[in-house]
Amino acid sequence: MFLLPPAQSAPLKHHLLYWFILCALVSLFFSEAIAVGFIGGSLFSLTNTASSLLTTQASNALASSIVSNSAQLFEDALADVIFAMTASSTAIGDTYRQDYSTGYEPSFYGYNATSNGKFTPPPLNYTTNSTLNKVAHVDTFIRPLYKLSPNVLSVQIGFDDSGLFKSYPGTGDNLNLGTYDPRTRSWYQAALKNQASPSSFAIANPYLSAFGRGWVLTTSKVFYNKVDGTVAGVISIQSQLSEFSKLLSSFTVSGSNVAVFTADPNGYVVASTKIKFDDLNPSPTYFSYKNTSSPTFSDSLWNQIISSSSSSFNTQTSNFGSTTFTDPQTNIPYLILWKTLSIYASDAASKSGTPSWVAVGSVPISQLQTIVDTTTANLKKSVPLSIGISVGVFAGTTLIVLLLVIVFANQIVKPLALLSAESSRVSNNIGGKDLWEGVNDKDVSRSGVDEMDKFKDSFYEMVFVKAVVEHELPSFESVEVQSILDLLPDEPPQYEEADPNVYANARAPAGGFGTFRN
Repeated sequence: MFLLPPAQSAPLKHHLLYWFILCALVSLFFSEAIAVGFIGGSLFSLTNTASSLLTTQASNALASSIVSNSAQLFEDALADVIFAMTASSTAIGDTYRQDYSTGYEPSFYGYNATSNGKFTPPPLNYTTNSTLNKVAHVDTFIRPLYKLSPNVLSVQIGFDDSGLFKSYPGTGDNLNLGTYDPRTRSWYQAALKNQASPSSFAIANPYLSAFGRGWVLTTSKVFYNKVDGTVAGVISIQSQLSEFSKLLSSFTVSGSNVAVFTADPNGYVVASTKIKFDDLNPSPTYFSYKNTSSPTFSDSLWNQIISSSSSSFNTQTSNFGSTTFTDPQTNIPYLILWKTLSIYASDAASKSGTPSWVAVGSVPISQLQTIVDTTTANLKKSVPLSIGISVGVFAGTTLIVLLLVIVFANQIVKPLALLSAESSRVSNNIGGKDLWEGVNDKDVSRSGVDEMDKFKDSFYEMVFVKAVVEHELPSFESVEVQSILDLLPDEPPQYEEADPNVYANARAPAGGFGTFRN
């Protein structure tokens, strides 16, 4: 079998090929096993963590698309209202001076405790006439402002000296609403409380309009008498919460909800994609996180949102937060995301760094799970495909390596085979032939084994020296004297006169002892 090593008597070439190929196959096998294990482990790990990864990515995407963009639209709309109110306040203060009034419109109302619930034009006394004369030019810039600002539901002006109240648009004198003094209203008091500077403003918590306009958010600001710098009154702009809610709807996805709450323990809703704000329940707690959020937030969740928004609030950063929450009423799990808004309700809140609003979004986990399941299924499909590709690459690589091993092994075996053959010649021809008889120098040169020539020369020298040393006669110093005497004849040799011809024939070899007889 191929897996068994060749027999001991097999040629050297077979041994080399066997071990080269075996080493290559073992190395490739372990490399492939490591690669397959790494690919399989990575895909398995990625599949197991896909839900967490995709949920995080979805959270970031939803925070950017739903919460962040919705909050930004709300801030932009509120900034437009603040700008319009600031411009109106400045204009009223600059034109607040005695002038002859050209009359008053139905937009003026007077505070009359005995009106029996019916508002009539203010009585013409000294105080009311003075106020009317001072604001004779208000209509020229308030009415265009009201008509050109889509986020302005109404403009209200309360005057501090007379308690007069001016409203755009005018509602006539037939509303049976009882006594109304603007100086006692929350929006008026909030502006007086937050008049730290001439640019100060205040945004009151949402409330139900006394003029039947539904739930509104009122932004108010004090304006001053230009002559003596005293407080002349407060201007406020009302915006319907339903109008703010329309801004948020364009960024919601299926099943999701986003709302803007006051960032305080009450959590009043000022905008929502789920609430229509058409319920005229006068209780402000009716529109709070406790009964209007979707899902219904628990107190602990709301405290987590408020505390994290307050502790890490920074208007220069995104200030996102997220968590998972199960609706206690429906047992549906949601992903909850929130972002603290960078706009403040008053100068006091700005100085203290206390956030005024927080945008909160909720998305059912099931909506995200669809994405997770699809991606996980795709990952699972890629596992056998990746392993199959890896095995195919392994097979191709193995074939290439085997071919290269065979080619290189043949090249390595050639000089060793030549050396083995020459060793055989040395063993067989140590006596009388040329040791390298039959070797073709051209074949040796073609195989790239030019060092064989040097090897032959060295070997010749070695054999020559060995032959000479072994065939030398022993040194005379190594022979005992007695042995030499024993070789001498007993009688001295008898010499005869030799015939020259005989002498010539019997001459001893050069360096010999000559001939002699007994």
